[in-house]
Amino acid sequence: MSGMVSAERSESGRADRFRAALSTAGAVALLVILALVPAATPALSAETRLVPWTGDTPPAFTLDDLAGHRITLDDSPGRVVLVHFFATWCEPCRAELGALRDFAARHEAHALTVLAVDVGEVDARVRRFVATTDFDHPVLLDRDRAVAKAWGISALPTTVALDAGRTPRLVAEGDLDWSSDAVTEALAPLLGEQAPDARAIRGAGAP
Repeated sequence: MSGMVSAERSESGRADRFRAALSTAGAVALLVILALVPAATPALSAETRLVPWTGDTPPAFTLDDLAGHRITLDDSPGRVVLVHFFATWCEPCRAELGALRDFAARHEAHALTVLAVDVGEVDARVRRFVATTDFDHPVLLDRDRAVAKAWGISALPTTVALDAGRTPRLVAEGDLDWSSDAVTEALAPLLGEQAPDARAIRGAGAP
């Protein structure tokens, strides 16, 4: 019996030493890997910019707004149009709607139309979301995502800038800093092609 106990103890001891060896070898291997792999650095998010549109001209669309009115791209002839695709679940979209509103207010002397297009959500959800913002431009409902698909929208938010002839000229995939000089400079050639709105000029100059 003592021999059996001794053998079991011996076997147990060998197992313990084996596990310890494995643990030590694993630790050494990990240290080697860490020494070979450079330290990770935080990823730098590239600033979103308006870049030239390179695709085909997308089809015109007609969508319901939150009040049930049918809005079409042809409702604003002779005006630059910013078509802004967004969704309520998109974290950057809330802040960008406010910044986009402010940008439009700063450039109200120009013929500029802003259309926000919610992609693939029910009306009530969009209505609740918009009610928490100060966005005062039309919000259209792309309920079945048909417009987003036809326009090749693959990321939200995405903004497409169209000239007065309804030709896409610029696009930005991601949230833009609408207060930046880069955005203003990118859109200046488009806005400069439009005659200032006399009513807006008079309103801006009124005491």
